[in-house]
Amino acid sequence: ANNAVGNSIVPANHMVLNNQDSGVGSLRYFVDLAACNDTIRFDPILNNDTITLLSNLAVDNKNIFIIAQNDQNISVRINIDESIFDIEAQKVVLLDNLKLIASGTFDGYVINNKCNLTIKDLDVSTGNTQNPHAQILNTEGGTINFIGLNILRKN
Repeated sequence: ANNAVGNSIVPANHMVLNNQDSGVGSLRYFVDLAACNDTIRFDPILNNDTITLLSNLAVDNKNIFIIAQNDQNISVRINIDESIFDIEAQKVVLLDNLKLIASGTFDGYVINNKCNLTIKDLDVSTGNTQNPHAQILNTEGGTINFIGLNILRKN
């Protein structure tokens, strides 16, 4: 949640502390808790770790920035027939320096985007080579800005 300073709202910085799907300190906890323009980062104890989700992360009604440091090698995986991120319309979202893996047997996408999405140094893959779709679905006026080295693959 944001902090009030005088008459202005200062965006908060949140730190993911574990690789659990939910609960205090998890990525889902902070995506749900975050207010508009908040930033979510990852504690160094998660370097080279994978966060496995049991359902997708819905980003609703807020601008949000999810950033891993260059050397952290953080993966976010979902093993069921859903996208990892479902991002609602008319928002700004940054996903920076993450590896996203959707390894269900589904016919879907890793990211379902309806907003102004910026991906920076992202490695996005479906774990199912039979999936006929791209890794990112961009609909309802969504835009995607690519910065840095982004890898989109099926493997």
